[in-house]
Amino acid sequence: MIVVVAAAGLSLGISVGVKANAAEKMFACAERGKITKEITPKAHANGVTSWKLAKGLYIIPVVMAYHPLLLDGPTGEVVQAVIFCTVAITAFVICLERYFLVPLTWVETILHGGSAIALIWANDTVNYIGFAVFVVLSAYQIMAKKTEARDQKSEVRTNPQLATCNS
Repeated sequence: MIVVVAAAGLSLGISVGVKANAAEKMFACAERGKITKEITPKAHANGVTSWKLAKGLYIIPVVMAYHPLLLDGPTGEVVQAVIFCTVAITAFVICLERYFLVPLTWVETILHGGSAIALIWANDTVNYIGFAVFVVLSAYQIMAKKTEARDQKSEVRTNPQLATCNS
């Protein structure tokens, strides 16, 4: 397929007056497979990143269908829906990235994913369970971050060479 695109570019390049040399180089690179090796990994990474960033576009319409997110319900329910939707998107991003304050284990990753799904679910009890799971996981991450910082400080105190490297 790339050879066909390169061939089309070659004929297009010649017909619009672009130097044929550039089009010929593109055709030669496509034949050797350089274009696929250089472009494909970057395109895949960009596509995955775009998909991750667009999660709100997929989650919010689902929440709008089952919760008063269009600001047309009682004030308490609207505030609850906005908070739960925000926390659900946050939990889903944490699950996809496998990182919050410190890297997540697989169990934490699965629990964050379950928390995100529970926060979207159209049942208040399930929503509150998902919110509670998210709060517990966040508290655990805060404790892990403090432990990690304490360990780094004690390591610097016991090894004076690390103190000179950090300053």
